[in-house]
Amino acid sequence: MTGQLMRFTEGENVAFPGCAREGNLLATLLYFPEDYARHFGGDYEDYLIERHFFLRDVYGSGEPVRVVTVPFLREEFLKSGLPDTPEGHVTWALRAAKNPEKLLKLREKAGALPGPQLEEAFACRVVFAAFTLPVRGAAELAYLRRNLRAKFVRQAAKRLGEACLSGLPPFRALSRRRASGVGLAVGDAPVSAEAAGDLAFVLEDERGVEAPGFASMNGVLRVDGEDTPVWPEEFGPDEELVFTVFLPLVFGGDITTATLAAFRVAEGRLNKEKRTVLEQELKGVFLGFLPGDYPYYRAALSTLTLVPSWKIPEFLEELQARTARLTARFYGPPGLSVVGNGYLRRVK
Repeated sequence: MTGQLMRFTEGENVAFPGCAREGNLLATLLYFPEDYARHFGGDYEDYLIERHFFLRDVYGSGEPVRVVTVPFLREEFLKSGLPDTPEGHVTWALRAAKNPEKLLKLREKAGALPGPQLEEAFACRVVFAAFTLPVRGAAELAYLRRNLRAKFVRQAAKRLGEACLSGLPPFRALSRRRASGVGLAVGDAPVSAEAAGDLAFVLEDERGVEAPGFASMNGVLRVDGEDTPVWPEEFGPDEELVFTVFLPLVFGGDITTATLAAFRVAEGRLNKEKRTVLEQELKGVFLGFLPGDYPYYRAALSTLTLVPSWKIPEFLEELQARTARLTARFYGPPGLSVVGNGYLRRVK
């Protein structure tokens, strides 16, 4: 977003309340609680967190922009004669940002400025349970595209949470952008290798899922059909291919606790008993996607690998070689040929 900032005229907002740009100068108002409530409403702590992440994106955009914070002091603003509107405020802020003496007086009068409670910032962290398995034709792939019953997934998420999140405070939404503790939602369908990275990016973006939205999942992440694996057009519908699919586990909560929970699971920092429960529950969920007569289910479940979002690029780079190694569990000595996009075709 901020990497695409254009030149703005005086008084025009820049994608965030109280921010305006002129050339390479970005004036960013800092409202105090009373004035923020008067003009915008909503949770003031959310505003501080969102403002922090907006400015972080500006700093990281690589664009040469000088950022100047202007504290909004109503009594000083009213002396300007400008309309008491958000548009009038940013016009005033730009003028103050270009006047060092005025800016210094405003800052001296304002004193210490409020900042966000970043440890309460809501965040999602994603870990995938990756499984590799042969799929005997397009009809069988349809099983992997199904959404499991919400009740079944919710019960599994509850048992997984009891094992993975023990010792951590339970999730509680404090506002749109704030939370405490951590909770877990499990995908109701696996996603394709092509979709895994994008899904993680969307879920982990600060402007993506909000705390109430995560709470409403109630343990179940509804996976869109567009993210599930599809049968490649270049293959006949009755061929046998080896796929790797990814079941998403979403840890949502305050940023530090959610990150810790995902790290403990992804890096194997659970004790033996909890790791056993984790693996059994994930295999139990995945078994729900397989047809009753599926001959390779034991071998397929044995391929379970936990892949955190931050390792997805590395995992995908090695996916083709990994898939080739794992096929020996299904067929013995490999009778496979490698075809485009990393798929493996069985040569009968």
